[in-house]
Amino acid sequence: MYNPIARGMAPGDITNLLNDPNNPEALNQVIPLVYQDLKRIAGNYLKGSPDHTLQPTALVHEAYRELACKKELQFKNREHFFACSALIMRHLFFKYARDMKRLKRGGDQIKVSLDECLVGAKSLDPDSLLSLQSALDKLKQMDPSKHRIVELRSFLGLSMAEIAAVTKVALRTVEREWQFCRVWLARELQA
Repeated sequence: MYNPIARGMAPGDITNLLNDPNNPEALNQVIPLVYQDLKRIAGNYLKGSPDHTLQPTALVHEAYRELACKKELQFKNREHFFACSALIMRHLFFKYARDMKRLKRGGDQIKVSLDECLVGAKSLDPDSLLSLQSALDKLKQMDPSKHRIVELRSFLGLSMAEIAAVTKVALRTVEREWQFCRVWLARELQA
């Protein structure tokens, strides 16, 4: 089961650190404990990215900067912390895609690495990323629970069993919903 917590820590340690009102350095103390987990989440966002200059480390650092600026943000528990962190990384990633598309930055140029030319790897261009963002927003409006499954599977990299545990939904239902989402998103992206 997915357990985004540093080894050797009790399950409530991160939650206790984040919820301590007398500890203004709580976020600075938590980040080193969960850094590898955040980096893995960032890596999931960057799979298929057309530009290899954005690295998981940079995405995690940008997300930390955003979290540090939001002093009013209170976390209920470690799951809430990871959900907020993943959401911030997602927004940063799509912002990066929009920036890549801007003409003044040469975003209309197709960037292909030598490895992609040799291997023929397929990557998502900024237009595709923005279409995906639009489709995900539409899915969220249509059915928030299906949207959550897509986020947990595609962006956090959770297995079906882990998603079932997190969402407290039967494994078979999660698998059925995931299958629906894949087909629905494919149709939306082709339209």
